[in-house]
Amino acid sequence: MFDNKRKILKDSIIRLLQLSISDKEIVENLCSVGIDEATARELLLETRAELSSGRNFEEEKQAAKRPAGSEKKKPEAVLEGKGSPAGGGEGVQGQEDEESGQVGDEDFYREIEEQMSPSKKEKSGLKTDAAPLADSDVAQLWERGILATVDVKLSEMQHIRDELNSVLDAKISERVGIEAKKIETVLESQRTLFFSKIDSRLGEKATEVGKVIEAKARGMEDLHAKVQEELVKVQAEKRFNAELLNTLNEKLSGLDGVKSQMISQINGSIIQSESRFREIEKSADDMHTQTEEKVNRALQLEAKVTEGLIFEAKQKIEGLRLSKENELTARLQSKIKELDELTAKVDSKGISEKIARLSELEAQLVKRQKEIDKLVEMRFADYRIELTAFKREVSAINTSNLAELQKEYAANVDELFAKNLVEWDRKLKEKKKEIDGIKGQVDVEKFNATMESLDLFKQQFLNTVQRSIQDYNKAKKELAQSIIERDKAINDYLQKIDSKMQELSTFEKKFSADVAGLLGKVPEAARSRKK
Repeated sequence: MFDNKRKILKDSIIRLLQLSISDKEIVENLCSVGIDEATARELLLETRAELSSGRNFEEEKQAAKRPAGSEKKKPEAVLEGKGSPAGGGEGVQGQEDEESGQVGDEDFYREIEEQMSPSKKEKSGLKTDAAPLADSDVAQLWERGILATVDVKLSEMQHIRDELNSVLDAKISERVGIEAKKIETVLESQRTLFFSKIDSRLGEKATEVGKVIEAKARGMEDLHAKVQEELVKVQAEKRFNAELLNTLNEKLSGLDGVKSQMISQINGSIIQSESRFREIEKSADDMHTQTEEKVNRALQLEAKVTEGLIFEAKQKIEGLRLSKENELTARLQSKIKELDELTAKVDSKGISEKIARLSELEAQLVKRQKEIDKLVEMRFADYRIELTAFKREVSAINTSNLAELQKEYAANVDELFAKNLVEWDRKLKEKKKEIDGIKGQVDVEKFNATMESLDLFKQQFLNTVQRSIQDYNKAKKELAQSIIERDKAINDYLQKIDSKMQELSTFEKKFSADVAGLLGKVPEAARSRKK
């Protein structure tokens, strides 16, 4: 195939040389059809060498056959003159010969020799008439030969272009297929390796997360057990506080009994006094002033002592109760708040129910406290009303101006108050001792130690939860970072693939444009030569 194309190129160079085309133009035409300059010059030199050797041989042969040289010179001159106008088109056609065109030239030369042969056989007397006929016939033959040569060359060029296109398409397809397979193999191996790394990394992370979750679950179970224990302790403290409040209520009811007993005793004494007062009513006027002073002093003393003792006892009881109740309420509220926070993190239905029961107990305690305060206020109000009524009765009796009544009243009141004050003092001291005993029963240190243990447990629980949250956030952050890096690597690979595909597309377009430009120049040059 290569030798055939080389022969076709040499034939084309021969025709171009016969058409008096310069060596520079021949080399340029060969370079324009894809032949490098060195090969073109080598082909030109070989063709000239072959032409020189062949021309010497033909000249010797023609010299042997030719009777007269003058008859041959004229057709050669005519051939040279007629060949020059079509030389441009013949040169363009000879640039892309790849099939044998020597047959058309040989027919063309044979026809010329046949047309010229009669002139050799004519006699010398007829030479003047045959010369014009030989010139016209030669011109027609040249025209027909040139047209036939152009048609043959055009078909050869078409065939060369088709063959070139098929060869180029096959080469491009083969090269692109090989490169595509290479790229696909590389990308597939990289993708498989990358996915295997991702799967292994994700498996490790999943195992780590599973272990962390199991550890956290165990920690939460332990925490739940501790919370249950603390709740049992809190319930025990609640029961203790309830018992303490019940004891205080019993002691208050005892105080109410003592007060009612005192009032009943006073009422009995007053009734007895009234009966006596009526008997000695007429003799009480003289001692009105003295009796009034004594009664006022006695009443003031009684009121002051009673109110002082009651106020002191009430103040102590109320202060103790309020201080303990406020302290317990504040601690319970803080613990309930902490338990609410723990419940929000550990979320358990049983804890919520227990906290609700604690809230109900607290509400009941507050309600009971209000009822106790209201009952005490009512009792003291009744007592004040009774004292006021008693004072009014005494004042009414004093206004009777019965000296005897005043004497008897003074003696009876002094005796009554002397007895009652001693009894009241004894009972108040007993109540005070009972209150001190109740106060001693309340183990404040134990309560404070319990509260401190609850605070320590709360702090440990919060620290554990915070560490768990930090570990979880760290693991989540590492997983997110690995996913981001994986996506970045995938995007980089995709960008590289896109850039390679873009380079291949650019090369294909450029190559197609160059080939189309070269192929487009050939028919344009042929048409320009024809014109």
